[in-house]
Parts: sequence; structure tokens; C-alpha cells
Amino acid sequence: VKREKFCAEYPYLCQKPNNLTNFCGNHPYFCKENVSNLVIPKLEYYASNSEADVRKAISQIYIHNISQDGANLWSWTAPYDHRNKENMTTTTFIFDNDRKVYVTCYSTNLHIYSRVDIISKKTYTILKNDQDLYNFYTRIREEETVYPWTVSGIFLSIHSPFVPVNPFNDGAFLQIGHQYIINIRM
Repeated sequence: VKREKFCAEYPYLCQKPNNLTNFCGNHPYFCKENVSNLVIPKLEYYASNSEADVRKAISQIYIHNISQDGANLWSWTAPYDHRNKENMTTTTFIFDNDRKVYVTCYSTNLHIYSRVDIISKKTYTILKNDQDLYNFYTRIREEETVYPWTVSGIFLSIHSPFVPVNPFNDGAFLQIGHQYIINIRM
């Protein structure tokens, strides 16, 4: 869930950080622009403690608001391949038991419990090193994180479209601001 959207909808669960100078020193990405309107959720981290209410509100957003308003309003923009218009990215939400939060999961060509045909590509030539099958782009703004002490990022997992995996256990963490090239040989 985006911090700015959350605090706009639930202002009573957000506040200006206690000791703003210290907060900005530890999290400079929050303080790049004008900090006069900067507010963060009350998670007892540079703020009062309303953690139970914040978590409850976030759960309600995932259960109700995202299905009504769309994922892009509340969460990150789904990764996309600008060259492949047929390639639809599906947004689902996974509950992370370790952190007790919902996490946004994007998938392409995932067919667990689905009767939809799988997407396949036939290629009759060997791809050269400078050719690729898919490109995915996304933009994650660090300052939009609800949990200031965590670094936003992506766990990437490439797997069979019929076998579920836990991206937290089986995925590779991709850092913000990096470009990744993944080669798969079969």
C-alpha cells in the first residue's frame, strides 16, 4: 500500500515524524522534497503507536478497496512489457505470515487452478545475445513505503505456470534502481 494514499485516506492513523531531522537522516529518500506535509503511519517508529489499527486498515484495503478501486491506486504500478500488449500481468495478494502483512504479487502466465490456455512462444531461430523474449518495467518509489524501516523491492521467481511457489522463500530479491538481465537455458 502506498504511504501517501494510505495517509490521505486515514489521516488519523498518520502523523509528522517525531524528530524529523533524525528521521530524514536515517531515511533521506523521504525527505528529497518539501517535508512540511510529510506524514507517516503511526507504527511506533518515529511516531505514536496505533500499529493494530494501521494493520487492520491495511488489511481492509487489501480485502475491499483494491478490488473496488484497482491495485494501481493503492499499490505499485504492475510491471509491464511495453512491446507485448497481449501479455497480461495479473495482480494477486499474498499474506506474509512472517511480517503479518499482505504483499502485492504480480504474475504472468500463471495457471494454478485456471482453465485459461497457457501463453507460449515458438521461435524457430536461436536468439542472439542482444535479443530477448520479455522486458518488464516497474517504478517503485522508496518514499511510498508504509513501513519506513523497510526497503521496497521485488522478489522475482521464474517457475512453471502450474506449480505454485513462495516468492519470499524461492525468489531472488531485486533492488530498486538496478537493471537485471536474466538468461534461461533449457
